[in-house]
Amino acid sequence: MHASETPRKLVSFLLDPQSYPENTANVTHIETHISHVFLCDSFVYKIKKPVNFGFLDFSSLKKRYYFCRKEVELNARLAKGIYLGVQPIYNADGCYSFVNNKEGSPVEFAVQMKRIPMECLLFNLIEKGRPLYRDLEEVGRTLAFFHTNIKPYRGKRFGGFEAILAATEDNFEQIKQFCGITVNENTFETIASYTREFLRKIRINFTAANKMDSFEKAMVTFTVSIYVLSIHL
Repeated sequence: MHASETPRKLVSFLLDPQSYPENTANVTHIETHISHVFLCDSFVYKIKKPVNFGFLDFSSLKKRYYFCRKEVELNARLAKGIYLGVQPIYNADGCYSFVNNKEGSPVEFAVQMKRIPMECLLFNLIEKGRPLYRDLEEVGRTLAFFHTNIKPYRGKRFGGFEAILAATEDNFEQIKQFCGITVNENTFETIASYTREFLRKIRINFTAANKMDSFEKAMVTFTVSIYVLSIHL
């Protein structure tokens, strides 16, 4: 596991409302383990941290640019009008800018998104106690329809059941060391047990390419179940 820091001057630049190409009065900064996210009035800008955690590698500028483009390309398919593109950031004489005044090369890249109202985010809807079962059933059907209509992946490296199972177990192994720090042990065990049991139950349907009705039901069930689980954690 290798991690390094995003330059503080770049973070300061992105915290300044005057830095952006569009008018914005406010900028809110959200930091995750892999990204810095800056919420402006109408748009959101996200830069990836120069980290390598094994399951992802953003350690070079070339890699961050590649994964920014992939994020827009892949996520735009299910979030039309939200993912707007990748914005280059330049540095001339120690000053960052979205404008290339001296024909230099970008020093960082940001995914630009349309800002979604905070009251529409799932965790806020859950906190307000809004019943979402029917809405999330529709999300499940949308996901099932999406996966039935894209070009099938025939390999086993990424799409096979064993690969998916290995990825989830990998995540649990990496998260386990943070029990008691960022996640309590009961929550961790509940999520891990639920995921393993769910994958065990749908294994046959998951691997049967000709049983798309079963796949749709599985997607709907999983989507709604994750919502129910989140309420009780």
